[in-house]
Amino acid sequence: MPRSTWTRPYPASSSLILSIGVTGAIGGIVGAIIGGILCDRLSQRDLRWQLWFPSLGAFASAPFMFAFVLWPESQAWSVGGITIPVAMVFMLGGGIIAAFWIGPTYAAIQNLAPQHQRTQASALFLFMFNLLGLGLGPLVIGILSDAFAPNFGTDSLRYAMAAGLIAVVLGSLAGYYGGRDEAALQQTQRWQSLRATRRASRPSPTPATAAP
Repeated sequence: MPRSTWTRPYPASSSLILSIGVTGAIGGIVGAIIGGILCDRLSQRDLRWQLWFPSLGAFASAPFMFAFVLWPESQAWSVGGITIPVAMVFMLGGGIIAAFWIGPTYAAIQNLAPQHQRTQASALFLFMFNLLGLGLGPLVIGILSDAFAPNFGTDSLRYAMAAGLIAVVLGSLAGYYGGRDEAALQQTQRWQSLRATRRASRPSPTPATAAP
């Protein structure tokens, strides 16, 4: 099987490191901004989109990331002497879509948690995000890569990363069903009622009278 971007002999070349870093940064920034704008518009109709939209982004990003880790390294472009693997295109697309979760998730935490528990809810989210996502995640991928090595050799890492995308799909399903939770529905109804009350309390504009 053709070697993937993730089975390159180490140390990796500077061009690969540069392309991965730049692509990830651009995808994250663009995705966070676009995701925030789109979710704000959808949330005006139903506040539960703050849970559904990150769920949709995670689910849609999985195929892009799956293609990124499995795409053959031999297919690449050369721009200004820098080799850019075709897999970077999938990383960029997947990175943009995957970053949709950032703004809506923090907003949903603040909207769903009681006012006196919002700080605690944010702290708990960051604790779980760092402990499980950034802490346990790489460890599990490393264990899977070692377990796959006898059968897949140098391809074990990319298959381990592909298997890790199962967590992305499961997370997207959790977000979707979380949006259907009764508490989320009640919060949406309260928000819509408050919005309607504010609109009704606005003074109506006084029609201008023509000068005699």
